[in-house]
Amino acid sequence: MKVFVTGPTGHLGGAVTRVLQREGHHVVGLARDEDAKAVLVSRDIQPVVGDLADAGLLADQAARAEGVIHVAVTGDEHQADVDVAATTSMLDALAGSGAPYVHTSGGWVLGNTGAAPADEDAPIAVPETIAWRAPLEHVVRAAADRAVRSVVIRPAILFGHGRGLPAMYVEWARQRGVGRCVGNGENRWSFVHVDDLAELYCLALEHALAGSVLNGASGETLVQSELARAADRAAGGEGNFEPWPLNEARETLGVLADALALDQNISGDRARRTLGWSPAGFGVAEEIAQGSYRLALAAG
Repeated sequence: MKVFVTGPTGHLGGAVTRVLQREGHHVVGLARDEDAKAVLVSRDIQPVVGDLADAGLLADQAARAEGVIHVAVTGDEHQADVDVAATTSMLDALAGSGAPYVHTSGGWVLGNTGAAPADEDAPIAVPETIAWRAPLEHVVRAAADRAVRSVVIRPAILFGHGRGLPAMYVEWARQRGVGRCVGNGENRWSFVHVDDLAELYCLALEHALAGSVLNGASGETLVQSELARAADRAAGGEGNFEPWPLNEARETLGVLADALALDQNISGDRARRTLGWSPAGFGVAEEIAQGSYRLALAAG
């Protein structure tokens, strides 16, 4: 299958392209500049130089492809508008084709889940920092009515290869000499290794039902204090942490602080049951404290 991927040089997008190539798909990747183009060429990925904000280019590439995986976000103050326009343009281009479109949302849309694992039918309580993602999920799923095999994936907290949100916690520990977490450290997070999640994207592209939504959570959870302690060990400490009161964290992080204070336990059982997804699991605390995150920090 010829698959157009946005964000193919990123943490998740790079892992997704590796799985797609392994499974025999031809990958076309969006490259934001000549450096990104060179990276894609070195990986035998067909590059298309352009910007996520170029809705016309995205529509053209989607129409030329046999499937689309949308991973990229801009990460700036315009990301909501850009993501909505990019998604809408690609879905419009695919209308009537029956082609698969796999869309990246996020586990944070579920808000505070409580102790019981939350599945895809749990109520949405999206925090302000990603408020656009909840209504955009509805747009994506509704594209099934226009003969697009549209799928929403909600990744849990991504880790692996020294990247993702845990890297920020390691950097906090390096800067302060002690691990740190927003709140009192008792809130939980669900995690998924980037390589496991990439497997789910490929399975969804190939087999997921139109209009479906899938949680990308491997079943690994940590309370924030454990995450902060692991980050402290990665930074050379003894596994200590300090709480960061939410009101103080907001002064530095803005609305992101409220997302980091979420208490979440997310179930990925539907993906296991319907697609045969079988995440290997990597042991998030050990990976942060002793694995790739420590190595990444040492490498500078």
